[in-house]
Amino acid sequence: MVRKLAYLLIILAVLTAVGELCGLLLPTLSWPFTVSREMSMLNIVCTDQNNGGFLTPQGKFLWFGWVCVLVMGGLGFWLMLKGPRRFHPTPITRRRIQRFKSISRGYVSLLILLVLTLLACMDQCLVGKRALLVVQDGSWYFPAMMRKVYKGSTFGQTGDFADAEANYRELKKQAGQPGKPSLVIMPLVPYDPTGDSTNPGSEALMVNEDGLVCEAGGKPYSGLASRLHKDEEALPHISYKFRKGKKVDRATGWLEDRTEVYSATYENNNIVAEHYSGPGTKEEFLKQTDEHKISRIFYHPSPPLKGATCLAPIPRGRTFWLICTEASR
Repeated sequence: MVRKLAYLLIILAVLTAVGELCGLLLPTLSWPFTVSREMSMLNIVCTDQNNGGFLTPQGKFLWFGWVCVLVMGGLGFWLMLKGPRRFHPTPITRRRIQRFKSISRGYVSLLILLVLTLLACMDQCLVGKRALLVVQDGSWYFPAMMRKVYKGSTFGQTGDFADAEANYRELKKQAGQPGKPSLVIMPLVPYDPTGDSTNPGSEALMVNEDGLVCEAGGKPYSGLASRLHKDEEALPHISYKFRKGKKVDRATGWLEDRTEVYSATYENNNIVAEHYSGPGTKEEFLKQTDEHKISRIFYHPSPPLKGATCLAPIPRGRTFWLICTEASR
């Protein structure tokens, strides 16, 4: 058993090193190098950052990653040479292991825990916004397994996506169309764990004859609502606070690049003060969208689940049960 563990550690160390040298992003194994890239204290910046060498990608020596590789490989070799003699189980230890296996509840729980741990180690193969496989014009790409970032133009995306990282969720929808990939395979959950979701949703509100903002049924609206730069992205232009259909308190405005340039204060639907600090004039900024076209925005609390919506974790004894219900869409 100890020798098998030693072989496993050596193999994992070799895979980690080879993956880094080949520009691969291997699930879990590449974690030491990823952390070393992101934290300045875990890497050494070279004098010439423009000329990255074999061990200095992007002009940085990722010492933490290589130390982890050496520790893992060294431990594997030590276990292979010294382990069988130092960790030979005694008869008492063997009887205790057999007794533990005879307790089915504990033994099965351990196996379940190990399976869940292995699933967690799959990392971006199960959860992530990058495709596992993209087939484009006969070429095979593995974005989730590569450190290289593929631009949208590589897969026929145009506009804002052309020079940015490819939007693989959109490619999945467009697969099979002319000029698009013939096959796109996404992870089970096609969203990054943090900082990633679909565009917010929006619902148009009405402005009645009295100038009050109302819901679809005619009831005066109370809450936050906005004029939008782009309806499909729910990108706010000016955000207002309403009470019984009237503008109150502070209003805030942004450019399309999300730079805040406008602020105003309202009392009972009348403007009291305003300030503009963006390009051009205030009047030009206000005319960018229709002042009578108001929408309320719905932001996703987390990446949406297909077919179900998580409500809340409810405490029950010493465990937490996650209640999910079928989403009505």
